[in-house]
Amino acid sequence: TYTNLGILAQRRGDYPAAEARYQQALAIREELGDRAGLAATSTNLGDLRTRQGRPAEGVPLALAGLAALLQLGSPDAVTALNVLRAQREHLGDEAFFAIAREHVDADRLDTLTAMLDRRPDRATDEDPAATAPGPYHHPGPPPSWA
Repeated sequence: TYTNLGILAQRRGDYPAAEARYQQALAIREELGDRAGLAATSTNLGDLRTRQGRPAEGVPLALAGLAALLQLGSPDAVTALNVLRAQREHLGDEAFFAIAREHVDADRLDTLTAMLDRRPDRATDEDPAATAPGPYHHPGPPPSWA
């Protein structure tokens, strides 16, 4: 898929190619009504923005991906959380949460904060994606947005 081609380009450090592939994937997934695919690709695009040194632009993309993935009950929500953790680390709490407040209501912001703070120090069998770099798919159950 174009998303997978974007992931490969991103891993190679070819960010312009990754951007192009993610944009192609978004257009196709939109046309197909593939909500899970749109959410995962939005998350990947948010991760790309962070790797390009533009994490502030990536936060809304990753938040949109997280919200949709949680709504769908997708285990890929863990990926979005890890992207958001990286963005928070790059931006610092003040800047990260200022952006998040523009896109998430106060109740969900508290839940988001709790989800972001709930991270094991090392990958485990229960959460192998907790410390894995970059876009990937996580086999476990999704966290709860409620």
